[in-house]
Amino acid sequence: MTTIGHNTMDSQKLMGFVQRIEDRNRAKKVIADEVALIYAEAKSQNLAAVGIRAVVKARGLKPSQFREGEDLRDVYFHAAGLATEPPLFRSIEALANDGLTRSALIESFTKLVPANGSIVIEMEGPPVRLSRGKDGLVRQEEVKPPAAGNGRKPSAMPERPAADVPDCSPAEAEVLGTTAFNDDQPITANPFPLGDKRQARWESGWMSASGSDGMGPSE
Repeated sequence: MTTIGHNTMDSQKLMGFVQRIEDRNRAKKVIADEVALIYAEAKSQNLAAVGIRAVVKARGLKPSQFREGEDLRDVYFHAAGLATEPPLFRSIEALANDGLTRSALIESFTKLVPANGSIVIEMEGPPVRLSRGKDGLVRQEEVKPPAAGNGRKPSAMPERPAADVPDCSPAEAEVLGTTAFNDDQPITANPFPLGDKRQARWESGWMSASGSDGMGPSE
C-alpha cells in the first residue's frame, strides 16, 4: 500500500492554477490580435498607429504625470535642437500678449507650474510664488521681503595695515621668505598683500628654502 506524505505536491490543485493561467494567456493572445486588427483598420483610414499609441498611453496617465512628461519632452527637444525655443518661453510670451490683469495673469500662470516645483511672478505689487504639491494642486503665497540684515553682501576684506608690511626691496622680501621657513613659519605668514611684487618674491624664498612647491613635501 502506498501512502502520500504531508509534503507531497497536490497535482490536482497545481493543475487547476496552471490551467487558469493558460486560459488567461490564450485570452491575452486573442485580445492582442484584436488590437492589431484595430490598428490595421485605423491605418487603412490614413491614421498613424504611432499617434494612436501615444494618445492611448497619455490617457492612462495621471494629469500630473502627463504634464511632467510633456514638459520633460519639450525641454529635451529644445536641447537637441528639435525646437526653436523652450516651451515655457512660448507660454509666457503668449500670456504677455494677452494683456491680462494681475489676477488673471496669476491664474494663467498656474498652468505653467511644474509638478513638485514652483515659480515666482514679479509684477506690479508684491511678488507671488506659485507652487504645485504632490497632490497636483497649485498654491499661491506672497513672497515676503528678507528680514533686515539678510541678503546683504559681505563686507570687503580689510586691508592689511601698512605697519604690518615690511619696508624692503623685492630681493630683501625673498630673504625674509627664506628666514620665515627656517623659523618654522607657514607660507600663509607672507606679510605682503596680493598684487605687491614682493609677495611673490617672499613666497619664492620660502619655497626655495623648503625645496617644495609650498603645498606639501617635495617628490
